Amino acid sequence: MLFHAASVDRSLFDRPRDICVVGSGPAGVTLARALAARGLDVALMEAGGLEISPEAQDPYAGDVIGLDYYDPF
Repeated sequence: MLFHAASVDRSLFDRPRDICVVGSGPAGVTLARALAARGLDVALMEAGGLEISPEAQDPYAGDVIGLDYYDPF
């Protein structure tokens, strides 16, 4: 199921889970699916909203240190 935490009944998040995977990129989704296939009750969490917005991108802000690299923003 897909829930947007800001717009649903917060009691949906009260049920205990076996594990929480933070980040729904390729690795997070793969891990969550593999754990669920083994019978674990998995919560997969992702920052931001359902649409791209500056506020939704704030959790991803970061600085590049070390070798020069392109500006991530």
